[in-house]
Amino acid sequence: MIKQDYGYDRLRRRGNSNVSFEIFMIAIGFNIRKYHNMIRKRKPSEESMKCC
Repeated sequence: MIKQDYGYDRLRRRGNSNVSFEIFMIAIGFNIRKYHNMIRKRKPSEESMKCC
């Protein structure tokens, strides 16, 4: 999914620890983006419920 949707095509680090760190950072960014999109989609419906 990261390769297809976000255009990430290769690792730029060498060595096991550096590659692990890079994958870890990619996963964090992916999860933050998912969380941000979830909040953006949920926010308008919650605001309409507060007004009533």
